[in-house]
Amino acid sequence: NSHSMADMARVCLAIADESVSYELLQNLVRLGHQTATAYNAPSLLHRLGSERFDILLLGSSCALLGGRSVAPFVKATYAGMKVLVINDDAAASAISDDDDALAPSIPHILLALGQALRVDITGD
Repeated sequence: NSHSMADMARVCLAIADESVSYELLQNLVRLGHQTATAYNAPSLLHRLGSERFDILLLGSSCALLGGRSVAPFVKATYAGMKVLVINDDAAASAISDDDDALAPSIPHILLALGQALRVDITGD
């Protein structure tokens, strides 16, 4: 079971842009990952509290709860979870404190996801 992370990850998508999230979901399912979606910060926090995820794909427009970024809270509360922030809204990303947000291109996101999962497997 030591390589199950490489084969399948539990991925939570919190991306308000439905065209991006739909296309991402199709790709993730095709790659064998288990997925769940949330379309706003409250539903995201509910999902994170009731399910276990390996990685969170967080759209910058879903990253705000009361004008504050939920990314630091998620990273602090769920220590083992990787968080990838996707810049899906220029206005929201200006407020967000994540300067290293990914461009909303599907290949770019999938590549970053693969790298994040590999780091988890091979890291000591």
